[in-house]
Amino acid sequence: LWYTSSSASLPLIGSTPLVNGTYYAAQEIGMCSSARVPVAVRVISMTAPIMSNVALCYGATVNDIPENQSSSIPYLWFINDTTQTPLQGTHLLTSGYYFVAYTQGGCMSKKTRVYITVNPKPAVVSGNLVHYFTKQATVADLKMNETNVLWFDSYTNAQSNKNALASNTTLIDGRTYYAVQQGPNGCVGDPVA
Repeated sequence: LWYTSSSASLPLIGSTPLVNGTYYAAQEIGMCSSARVPVAVRVISMTAPIMSNVALCYGATVNDIPENQSSSIPYLWFINDTTQTPLQGTHLLTSGYYFVAYTQGGCMSKKTRVYITVNPKPAVVSGNLVHYFTKQATVADLKMNETNVLWFDSYTNAQSNKNALASNTTLIDGRTYYAVQQGPNGCVGDPVA
């Protein structure tokens, strides 16, 4: 039996909503009752997470979802609302509905439906791959056939869309630069040297 205090005369009924605090448990067999033992109770609010739809780039995995990277809350992503097995962080995403929940204190929240759009990879840039300049040139002087071209000083940076060169960056003779086309959603195509 459960009580609200060590001296309460009536036990709680089974449908009593619990709140944070201390409750007292006792065992009753026939007419005999054990001593009451205090039990600390912490009620964890497990409402479904509030999350907006997400747009990602081609090749994105569960680990790439921004909420997973910017939150200390351990989000779990599911392929539907009935499965209990979360997707692995390396699961390759496609456009569609996914379901997200979080865990706290060993409890799992209700799930929220989230639409994830996986944007296509932009086309590879085309144009003159070798540029000749008679004067000191900058990144702004590099021209390709497409608009929204970003330039990088390494293939790795171009592939991951990190550390794009500013348009006023002075070019170094003989150095290889890498171009990618950036789509309307910030996704980039494959690098071209």
